[in-house]
Parts: sequence; C-alpha cells; structure tokens
Amino acid sequence: MKKQATWFGQAVPEVLHPYNLKLTASRIRDVLDPLVAREGPSALEPDDVLTLHTLLVALQTIRIPMAAIRYSRIHIAVAEIRGKATRWPARLVDEADAVISLLESRHGALSQIKPPLFNTNGRLWKVCDPHEFTRTALYNRFISDDPSNVDDRRAYEYGNVGFPVGSWWINSLFAFRDGIIDSRSVDGGLCWSGRGCYAIVLRGRDEINCQYPDKFTYDCQHNDRGMFRLTAKCHERDRCFVRVLRTHALYSLWAPVAGIRYDGMYKVVGWTWKPSTDEQLKSQKIHVNYQVHLERADPTPIEEALRHPLADELDDYRDYKISIHEERQRVKAEHQV
Repeated sequence: MKKQATWFGQAVPEVLHPYNLKLTASRIRDVLDPLVAREGPSALEPDDVLTLHTLLVALQTIRIPMAAIRYSRIHIAVAEIRGKATRWPARLVDEADAVISLLESRHGALSQIKPPLFNTNGRLWKVCDPHEFTRTALYNRFISDDPSNVDDRRAYEYGNVGFPVGSWWINSLFAFRDGIIDSRSVDGGLCWSGRGCYAIVLRGRDEINCQYPDKFTYDCQHNDRGMFRLTAKCHERDRCFVRVLRTHALYSLWAPVAGIRYDGMYKVVGWTWKPSTDEQLKSQKIHVNYQVHLERADPTPIEEALRHPLADELDDYRDYKISIHEERQRVKAEHQV
C-alpha cells in the first residue's frame, strides 16, 4: 500500500500534491481567470467552483512547504482570484484573501517568491546559469554539456522533429539547443541545407498579407540563400512543407507576446518575385524581391499554438530578463571598481 505523503506532520490530500497544485494553478491563470474576466462569475462550472473552494480551504488548513509553493506557483494563481478588479465569486475572493494573508504571515511578501527558473525542475535547470547570458557563453555551455546540442543536422529533417504545436522557448538560442532550428536561423530566416528547406523563423517584417494566422506571405531576406531551397522544384515533400516559428520580434498580430513559438507545419503554395524598390539593395545589384505564399497544413488546430506563451512561460520570460539585467549590472559594477 502506498504511503501517504506528509508535510510538517500532516497528511497531504490529493488536491495539495505539488503536481496537482501546479495543474490547478495553470488552469486558474490560463483558462478560468480570462474566462471570468470576459464573461463574469456565471461562466464558471459548478465543478470548478467546488474544486477551488476545496483547494482554498485546504490551503488554510494544511501548511505547505516553500518548495511546493515555488514549484506550483499557486500563490500567483490565488492572488489573481483576489485581484483589485476581480470578477470572481465573492466567497472565493474572501477565501483567497485568507490564503494570501496566511501565506504572507509565514513566508513574507509573496512577490519575492521567484519561479525556479535555474533551479531544480525549472525551465533552464541544467541548461544554463544566470552568468551565462551572452551568446558566446550560452554556446560554450551547450557544447560543454553535450556537443550534439549545437549540431545543426538535428534540424535538417522534415516534419515537426518531435515538437508539439505550441512549443515555446524564452529565445531562439534555446530553440536551437533543442534542435528545432539551426544556428543560421537563430536571428530569423530559413533553416536549410543542401537537401532542402525545413523551417522558417519569422521576425521583423518577414510576414505580410497575414490577415489570418494560417495563411501568410513570407518576404524572403535578400541575402538568405535558403530561399532557393524553399522554392526549388523538387520532390513535393522536400519543397512544400516547412516548420514555422514566430518570434515576439515579429510585426504581426499573431506573434507571441514573448519568446519564440512553434506554430506547426505550413505548405508552400506558390511564390512571386517583384522588382526591388529599395535603392540600397539596387546599389548592391539586388533587383528582385522573392515572396513565398504559405498555408497551414497541420492537423493540430492553430488555436493550440496561439495559447502560448502560457502564464508560467511568461513568468519564466520575465524572470530570465530580470536575472540577465541583474547579472549585467553586476558585471558592469565589477569592471568599474
């Protein structure tokens, strides 16, 4: 018989298991809170209200360790229920208030509880450390961990290469480490080899005619030789289907608000070329601008991609930016001494 876990001498109910706490916190932040904000408390299902009531009562009854709070981020979810402009049911708001007061009496200001980004079970655990914030430092870390982490050949495969739609990274260097793109496309553009083109990383003004997320025109960069692989007249599988990743640096309604996101497989349905109107390009003897038309051809709905970044992902993105800023300031201060 499996022994029940205990915290501070008290048995832990299933609703407070760290994994269940994390799932509940994510559901509150990604699904229920936006739903209540849009449609009001009547939009909540009775089961959701009962589950949350049980959770909030348990949080007031049983003391949970800091590690479980940090891992699950339940304190952030409960704080959103009792937010200033909340539309949650009054009873749940009162219970959330009691939970926050109790947690703050035990652990101090909850705003000081940071996500476990670089620590155990964090997004960047065993990936990098805060002091490795430059591209060179990250690249060297990737190599030292495993030379295959920087092998471009992993990305030179057709299809999704094992990544589900909606996969998200803090920046494109981490997407490169995981093998969905190559080193050339880290700053945007095409992921390609001599055999074909495999992925497009969209940023800046790469995406035009994008009224809908599943159909757009890719404005090829004039110096990206991969465009000839993208439009090459070869085997249909080789030339037509590519992975599309959108970055937050993309000027598009469909860009993620932070990081880089895999939006699924797209099919090349045609391309056109137009005379270049850029005088600077003309001076470099570049007179033609290629535009490739793509339509989504992925069985997973685009809505699954557009959900990202989720609340936890945004937490990690913000914490990463803060950590990098603090590290830069520390290094700058050391150089000034």
